[in-house]
Amino acid sequence: RTARELMVPIAITLGEKASVAQAASLMALEGVHHLPIVDPTGKLVGILSTMDVVRWLATNEGSPART
Repeated sequence: RTARELMVPIAITLGEKASVAQAASLMALEGVHHLPIVDPTGKLVGILSTMDVVRWLATNEGSPART
């Protein structure tokens, strides 16, 4: 089998200026552990994981959930 046969087409993305709170909320709502992050043109600029969010929370405790 190929990766293409197993993949789920990317439908859920998040803009690069979204807050950490928005990312965490979308991940929880959609039940995903990774979000493709896109620029205003829709070009992929990175992948955000739940571990990235946890690390941010651990190092920014008490800060507003914005990046």
